[in-house]
Amino acid sequence: MENRNKKWRSTKEEQEAYQKTVDETFELSDNAIKEIFENYKTDIDTIIDYYKFASKFFYLSPKNIAMVKKQMPDATYVQYSSQWKKLNAYPKKGTHGIKIIAHQKFKHIIVDKETVLEHQNLSEEQEELLRPSDAKYVSIKYYDASEEIRKIAYERKLKTVEKEGFGKGFVFDVSQTTYPEENDLTPFLNGIPDEASYFIYKAISSFMNEKTSFPVKEVKFDSIMVRGYFSKETNTICINDFLNDKDKNYVLLHEIGHALAHPENELNNKIENPSISIQKELEKDILSIMSLSMFGLELSNTVKEHFKDDFNNYVNNLENMQIEPNNISHILQKMSINVMKKFNANAKELNDYLYEFDLNKEQDISLEKDVSEEVTLEENKLDEETEEANEIQMGF
Repeated sequence: MENRNKKWRSTKEEQEAYQKTVDETFELSDNAIKEIFENYKTDIDTIIDYYKFASKFFYLSPKNIAMVKKQMPDATYVQYSSQWKKLNAYPKKGTHGIKIIAHQKFKHIIVDKETVLEHQNLSEEQEELLRPSDAKYVSIKYYDASEEIRKIAYERKLKTVEKEGFGKGFVFDVSQTTYPEENDLTPFLNGIPDEASYFIYKAISSFMNEKTSFPVKEVKFDSIMVRGYFSKETNTICINDFLNDKDKNYVLLHEIGHALAHPENELNNKIENPSISIQKELEKDILSIMSLSMFGLELSNTVKEHFKDDFNNYVNNLENMQIEPNNISHILQKMSINVMKKFNANAKELNDYLYEFDLNKEQDISLEKDVSEEVTLEENKLDEETEEANEIQMGF
């Protein structure tokens, strides 16, 4: 009976083995994103692919996205097993989770300094740091506490607190689970369906008008060659109203990237520092690539080449500043992470908005679309009749 009630305690060897796997996960995190940018001079396409891949996982950190891409390049939608369980889905037998850095809470014991020095297994560096310090108490992670410290904590009823931190976690892609294939979690994986183009365009425009400071406006341009642009003077995304719905979505998402590239207070301020200006141009390209890829739209050659030109200009500028290649790679990582965090915040809000977009609005938009098409047909019919009348009058 006594053994049955005894709590299981991990051995020192087990703790060390676990800590080794945690350290390996953090190392994988660092290496995964490092590998993407280390060949920046010769392999820009790998960097573009990373941005495209990342657009689908705006709910993950940039480093975790790199980890997922390295372990499962074909992943489309990942969650923890506990999240899949809420959808009545479970990891398939024999599947292995994708390692990521997970946000966790750790139990800590607050112990007086002398007890720690006497009973905790400290390294020489830890002891040299703690012994001369003025600290009266030490916070020790419960998992790392020695058996003696745990026993003392129980007997003296020492204070314990939960602290947030990071550790090893696992996620599973939808393809690794029993989630029904017919219940599509990635509706835009292969682009926006033609029948949904009009509704999606109206929904995204509505989001920009209601939730951001960058309204969308349709404009009659003199030329069809001008598809759209972002006006810094008015903070407005202008779309050529002559475009079809599919093209309007493409231009809108491309220009959203440009709009989100700068904070509002920077938009009307002239950037005089050439280095900052070059970086801002590259940030606009990254956000545009991710905005388009989020909805599964193929990047045009023009978009890719524009990115490569701005990317090379940015790298050349860093090289002219005598920055070492390893440091340039690190700068590219850091810049990309900051841009991706900005994208993730806006993408999550947009995604939530699309799911909550009122069904009545969808019905109204569908009706508006039908009426618009009817008017267009009537106008075309009238134009044909007028043209035919003119032909008769002119003797053709």
